[in-house]
Amino acid sequence: MPELVGEMRDDIRSAPFTREIVALSKRIMYNPGPIPFFCYYHEDQADLLAKLKVCEHYSGIYDAWRNDMPRWNFTEDFAEYFLG
Repeated sequence: MPELVGEMRDDIRSAPFTREIVALSKRIMYNPGPIPFFCYYHEDQADLLAKLKVCEHYSGIYDAWRNDMPRWNFTEDFAEYFLG
C-alpha cells in the first residue's frame, strides 16, 4: 500500500485538478477522451485491484466503472489530504 499511496500523492500534486483513476495492464492502450486521469498498472503494483478496494473502503476513492473499464474517482477529502 505505501507504494500506491505514494504514487497517488505524487500524481495528484503534479495534476491537482485530476480526480479520475484507471487500472490497466501496460499491454493496453486506453484514451477515454478529454477528461484527464491517472493510470495505475497491474505490472507496477502487486494486487492493484485489492489495494484500490481498500482505498474505497476507507472512502478515499469511489467506484466510477463504465465501459468495462476499472475506474475510480478520488474523493475531495482524499485529494485534499494529498495536497496538504
